Amino acid sequence: MKPDELTPRQRDIVSALRKGYSNEQIARNLGLRLQSVKNQLSIIYSKLGVRSRLELGMYLNQSGENEH
Repeated sequence: MKPDELTPRQRDIVSALRKGYSNEQIARNLGLRLQSVKNQLSIIYSKLGVRSRLELGMYLNQSGENEH
């Protein structure tokens, strides 16, 4: 799956991760519960075949995905 196939909310979360935001900051900025952010991260990782924030960053860099 490509990053552009994520839902708009999932892309918002990925964008916030790229900015170095913590899960708590992401939840606050997007008006979500912390558990919702954690759940979405699990889904994002599964969709993209990664296991961590570090792997996600590496995946995005290798795929040539630029932040919008």
